[in-house]
Amino acid sequence: MIRINRPATLPDKLQASSEEAKRKLCNEYNNGSREFSFQEDIYKHTGVVNALLEMQYHKCPYCEQFIGKDGDIEHFRPKAAYQQEKGQELKKPGYYWLAYEWNNLFRSCIACNQRWKKNLFPLADPDKRCDCHTGDLDDEEPLLIDPTRLNPEELIGWREEYPFPINDDSRARKTIEIFGLREGRNLENARRMHLNDVKRYLKIIQSARANPVDLELQQDAQEAREGLQEKLADSAPFLAMTRAYLAAQNFQP
Repeated sequence: MIRINRPATLPDKLQASSEEAKRKLCNEYNNGSREFSFQEDIYKHTGVVNALLEMQYHKCPYCEQFIGKDGDIEHFRPKAAYQQEKGQELKKPGYYWLAYEWNNLFRSCIACNQRWKKNLFPLADPDKRCDCHTGDLDDEEPLLIDPTRLNPEELIGWREEYPFPINDDSRARKTIEIFGLREGRNLENARRMHLNDVKRYLKIIQSARANPVDLELQQDAQEAREGLQEKLADSAPFLAMTRAYLAAQNFQP
């Protein structure tokens, strides 16, 4: 995971429709409803999806794999129901009033959203959960990392292709667990292949620095530097891992 900067300007569809749709849900809650129907055409609108993809460099904000056409709109705070822990009964309502909230939306891969996170949204203190639109979200202490509010690279470290919580941070630990970032979904194989390319580029560049008169090696090193720059682009998959590996090698591109 890397830090993501969320634009302050809302997509046009949210500007036009979100407040009225939110008001309708809040009125339903006030009238006793605890289950809601959501207007998917608002948060799944093409303009919203495209804005999220651009914001996230066309990567899943959690596992950092490229998102194709099969990605999901992911509500950071689940809109319909939530769970504090895996296996617990779903509790309703969820964060219904945030269903169309720009700051609550991501575009994630299907695996992260449907197979792993699902309705999970653990808090450090479940008794402080905001359970309706009149509550104060600032009272909550989420145990999942929101990469638009926190810098994940300050919380999640890397030992080659394996992530770990820095200083055993509870948010990092829970985020790694809930999204299956360390084990359970074969991500380490894809990361290992990616990291092998980085290592190969690095070896060539270091060899060229040690042999400056070898012109053929200098040419190979130039191509390796270009390849490495691609791995260090914001849009590159597994960027946090790549940065951490190069930092551990004390390598300056």
